[in-house]
Amino acid sequence: MNIKAIAGVAGRAILSCLVLWLLSVCLSIFLGSSFSLTGEEPARAEQGGSPPVRGPSVARSSPSLWPHFPASSAVRRRELGVNGVDYITENWETCASPAAVLEYYKCQMAARGWRDVTEESYNLKPEVHREQSGDSGLQDPQFLEIYRKVTGSSLALNRGAWSIHVATEERPDKAGWVQVTICGAAAPSVKDFAGPWLPVPDARGVMTPQGLNVVEESGDQRYQTKITYQQQDPASAFREALLNLQKGNWRPMFAASPKRAGQGHSALLVRGDQYGSLAVTPSRNGQGASVAWTEVSPAE
Repeated sequence: MNIKAIAGVAGRAILSCLVLWLLSVCLSIFLGSSFSLTGEEPARAEQGGSPPVRGPSVARSSPSLWPHFPASSAVRRRELGVNGVDYITENWETCASPAAVLEYYKCQMAARGWRDVTEESYNLKPEVHREQSGDSGLQDPQFLEIYRKVTGSSLALNRGAWSIHVATEERPDKAGWVQVTICGAAAPSVKDFAGPWLPVPDARGVMTPQGLNVVEESGDQRYQTKITYQQQDPASAFREALLNLQKGNWRPMFAASPKRAGQGHSALLVRGDQYGSLAVTPSRNGQGASVAWTEVSPAE
């Protein structure tokens, strides 16, 4: 077996897990203050207007849903499916201001039939945040600060069955540069957009992360990452996962145990022309373990 090839596959498997991190960051920005003002669920996007946009196939590269910003660095773009929902992520840097980036996409997407849903996505309701005294036309100063912060850094858009979020952030380590992250999902609302990432109550009523099934195709390879959460210690979860994989004819090529407390177990396995990476780490709440299995196989 070519050790260099195995190392390359292991690296790609790890990159698939990094995609989860990228999406979680994007979604945390997207959801940032969605429930902070009223505690209410954001309203669903209307289904009327432009016809739904067909979701991208994970099996092939599809045209981008949004135009390229004319003054940006190289674009890093990924397409993947998460629990059956198609996602497209893109990030890059620019010397343009956040206001210029957001105005560009607001105008460009409006011309393509997209609707600006930033206010409703973040539960920003100017009409209910008036001063209780004095001129009734004035906004509450605290609300104005939140409103300007959100609309000055983010833009949420909807068209039919798709939602897009544009997030900008000035880089403190690189004066004059702005980091831009764009994430689109085949979901008509903020709630559906973040559905796969939100915790759900288990049999005991405890809120726990959902299992994730992420599929991505790149070139002639198909990468599928499954993440589950087990109510047992990491060492036991690792042994059980490894045993189940061996029953499925997967053969361990390499396995490593943690050298320090808090670190995870990992293994690299092979089955014919397929490769797999297993990583088991302690859950963030200290109870149970997170089991991540990335399977790499030839694309069909």
